[in-house]
Amino acid sequence: MTSKQHSSRPKKNSSKPLLGVLLALVLVGIVAFGFLNKKTTSKNKTITPSTKATTSKVSAVNKVLYGGVTQLPPSQIKVLVANGSYVSHAASNVTNMLKHYKYQTLTPTNGVHTSSTEVFFMSGYDFEAAKLGKLLGLPPSAVMPFYTAPATTPPVNSPQGADIVVLVGPGLAHSSIG
Repeated sequence: MTSKQHSSRPKKNSSKPLLGVLLALVLVGIVAFGFLNKKTTSKNKTITPSTKATTSKVSAVNKVLYGGVTQLPPSQIKVLVANGSYVSHAASNVTNMLKHYKYQTLTPTNGVHTSSTEVFFMSGYDFEAAKLGKLLGLPPSAVMPFYTAPATTPPVNSPQGADIVVLVGPGLAHSSIG
């Protein structure tokens, strides 16, 4: 073969496999960048970061993210304490204690008589009620929704706009005397 014959042979285009690899790397980078710019909660809901101001009943500054749950500070939780014991001023004593912890307390009232202290929460306040129950030294089973069943007697005649209602039983009534 002469040198002319070599030059007339078509050359292989070696850039095509390289272009494919480069394209694949770019696609992987785009996908990876998309995942890095998103956070996923424990419930597999995707939250995309935003610079928009969010509107809620609690300012974004006072929100605390705890395990994907928005926790309100005590100062933004309205608590009604009801005396369910035969101990005088039990609801007032517990109300004063909760004021010390910066809860927004309503005027204490009387509730149905109970053998143990219970914490009732309105819809959306389950986490805060569990935290309050723990503060009062109650077991998790003592924290329940305010409207548990149609046959259940409510702890108070009216929750008076409270987010959480504490029905004070004899145990907490005796420990809060002072």
